[in-house]
Amino acid sequence: KTFTELKGRRAAGYPLDANDSAVIQAEFANGALGVIHMSRWATGHHNSLALALHGTKGALRLDLDRSRDTVEVCLGRDVDAARWTTVRARPVATNCARFIAAVRAARPCGPDFARGAAIQELLDACFESHRTGRAVRIRGTKR
Repeated sequence: KTFTELKGRRAAGYPLDANDSAVIQAEFANGALGVIHMSRWATGHHNSLALALHGTKGALRLDLDRSRDTVEVCLGRDVDAARWTTVRARPVATNCARFIAAVRAARPCGPDFARGAAIQELLDACFESHRTGRAVRIRGTKR
């Protein structure tokens, strides 16, 4: 959804020309379900990135507003007790540093065109699902 009700179709100096918030409900090939919510106008957040994954054998969560080098995990014996442990993550090169290293080494650096095309396929499927009110299969996955 694009939030068009804001005066002048602008918010915080930005033109409202893209989808501002989306919710994706997904079923993966193995039958697992996923819910993805993204919003660039969530109250109390500025350009935030948070992720939570929950499975039968454990869970993890991270919030880059809180920390850029830790991940919280709930694994093994902690699953039944719903106990979370903070784990320090290894440093990861920024996209800029990875790009510079690739140029210097004269080698490709992802993401590449194929990855972009795959993401566009997912976005197109989301719009089609919204338009038709039905699930859309992507690359032979279950509906």
